[in-house]
Amino acid sequence: MIDKLDLSHRAEMLKVLKQAFASHPMLPPGTPIKKTEAMLELLIDSFGRAGKAYFYGILKDGELACVSFSVDSRYEPKGIAMAQFFFKFFRILGWKLTKDFIIGLSKRPKYKDPYFDLTLLGTLPDHHGKGLGKAMLGFLYDVAKKDGYSGVILGVAKETPAYHFYLKEGFVVDKEVSIGGMPLCHMRRKNN
Repeated sequence: MIDKLDLSHRAEMLKVLKQAFASHPMLPPGTPIKKTEAMLELLIDSFGRAGKAYFYGILKDGELACVSFSVDSRYEPKGIAMAQFFFKFFRILGWKLTKDFIIGLSKRPKYKDPYFDLTLLGTLPDHHGKGLGKAMLGFLYDVAKKDGYSGVILGVAKETPAYHFYLKEGFVVDKEVSIGGMPLCHMRRKNN
């Protein structure tokens, strides 16, 4: 069963995401895990309060085992909110990676139609290979379709198991960019 979550579940969500991203970080190779953890917190704290932010989770054996965080692709923080985000980003990762991320984001595909932007999807390592990620994606496709989105988009490091997982799930690469030397693929799966 997949449950809707909110920021009152922040600690449990971060516990799952920190473990999920410890084995295949979302940042360039060699980035200390503490920085990856700080980035996960920053993403949830900065964008989780958006009017169109969606958190979902799957419980297994009484604990949260899989978490997704998505936003409406049309959501773009403005002014002070964006400045605060990049200031905190800079404090975590430094100038070079901040500059690389800004350049990478500016090259992100632009879509005319609204998409469900899957920002984070993570499963506890003990639950890998049990179909939780696949079940979550199926649920997200249904939510996207029901809520009038054209499909699901995401960004994923090309050299991770997640990239191959999304390809198997019907995503196509719309654009590949490099962030700090790490190939990042912007992917999309349209509604059927």
